[in-house]
Amino acid sequence: AAEAQKTNVTLAEAFFRALDDVASDDEAEGAEAHPYNQMSSLSFVTGTNALKNLWSRGTPQLFDMSTLVIFFLCYFLLAVFTAGSAVPSGLVVPHLVLGALIGRFVGLVFNLMVPY
Repeated sequence: AAEAQKTNVTLAEAFFRALDDVASDDEAEGAEAHPYNQMSSLSFVTGTNALKNLWSRGTPQLFDMSTLVIFFLCYFLLAVFTAGSAVPSGLVVPHLVLGALIGRFVGLVFNLMVPY
């Protein structure tokens, strides 16, 4: 009797796997792909994956300014609370994410002033 192997899967990973399955089924039927949610690509992933999304080159319109501002405010408040608490936690990745958000926002502003 073979036992099922247990794996640790987070809720976000299970959610995105389910979306991938639905999207592949729809594409097989010829339906249009599901719309892309900008906020979930920043908030439902790890900090390093959020950095990869923010640092992607050649994609100036990947995130709207409103998405960046809202996520920055929420993430900043949570980072300040976490850094000020007595819980040992990392400070490098949250600061990199905040810097990447500011950099992406400044890049969008410059892109509006001088489009490439």
